Amino acid sequence: MRFSCSSLLATLLGLLTLLILPAVASAQTMHAEYVSSDPAANAILTKAPSTISIVFSEELDPKSTIAVYDVDHQLVSQQGSAQLDRNDLKKMTVTLQANKSQVYVVDWNTVSADDKHQDAGSFRFFVNPDPMLTNELHANNPPGTNTGHTETASSSGGLPIWSAALIGVVALLVGGLVGFFFGGKRLQSK
Repeated sequence: MRFSCSSLLATLLGLLTLLILPAVASAQTMHAEYVSSDPAANAILTKAPSTISIVFSEELDPKSTIAVYDVDHQLVSQQGSAQLDRNDLKKMTVTLQANKSQVYVVDWNTVSADDKHQDAGSFRFFVNPDPMLTNELHANNPPGTNTGHTETASSSGGLPIWSAALIGVVALLVGGLVGFFFGGKRLQSK
């Protein structure tokens, strides 16, 4: 009778593990990620804008930042000037002090208002680029392709560390229990 109770317990633990693991694996951490911007990523402009606006996938914490750099990696946005839009907390704007640069890089760091998860990324746009650079940009982004892609250093990929550790612990427990119960069966049958 002891073995049948043990078998039942091992089966129930195995089934419970099968039910829990997909739920844990699918519980990805959400972040305030880039959705769109004005100017758009990889846009080719004739005049530098006075502001840069970015829309994100979640409402932002005021600790979120935007910084804009020129081709020489000199800061051309007013430090600390990034502001949340009071009417749309998913939108953030920064003032730009444009210079003669042909390439501008926009770096953003977000903190989600809901869960404080962080994300970061960057994109670029161009102002009156040299004709050779314009030809290269068009060659790399043929008409009809999505030029709004951002190059991100995003922390949102994969499972959170705690869930991977939980999956490992549960798998070890289930494996140990099954091994113990099947090992007990061998000892009883000898």
